Parts: sequence; structure tokens; C-alpha cells
Amino acid sequence: MTTADRRYSLNSGYHQFIDAETGDEFGSFEVFWHDGYRVDERGDEHFDGVGWYWAAGFPGCLYDSDPTGPFNTSLEAREDACPDVCFCVNCEEMRGTGDYSVNHHRAR
Repeated sequence: MTTADRRYSLNSGYHQFIDAETGDEFGSFEVFWHDGYRVDERGDEHFDGVGWYWAAGFPGCLYDSDPTGPFNTSLEAREDACPDVCFCVNCEEMRGTGDYSVNHHRAR
């Protein structure tokens, strides 16, 4: 996967949390790629924690939580933020049908 692919994944960006039982959306979180680069308080450079992360917060504001990750894919990060909601293509198209459980497509 190229750097551009990592930055522009379909699952990256801001999303709302989804209640798996009701389908109600609430709050906000961002899924983002972190290349692992950081500078510590002494000015030393480090590369660690490379991967996809998510953090609760609204666009234009500081995060309300510490970033969670790293994950290998942006989908894994998004699924971790909403663990009981399925984000496969078929399920995304079915939003609004009233069935939001992660296993709903297996039951049919």
C-alpha cells in the first residue's frame, strides 16, 4: 500500500459512533494514518507506532480521547471504534433498515 493509499482510505476521516441496537448516531471520531514520526521532549526523533488509529473528537477540535491503535487497516480502526456495527459494503448500504448488528447478514 502506498502512502497515498494510506492517507485516502475510504474509512479514514470523521465518522459518528453508531449504537448497534438502535442505529442512532452520536458523537464523532476520526480514523487516521500515523507514520510513526514523533519528537520527544529532548528533541530526539523517533519512528514507532506506525499504522491506523482512531480518536474521539469533532472536526476542528482537540481530541476527546487518546488515539487508539495502531491497526493494520483503516477498517480495523473503524471497527474498533464501533465494535458491534458492521461496515462491509452491503451493511453500509443497509443503514436505515433497522438492523445494525454485526452478524445480521449471517442470519439470512
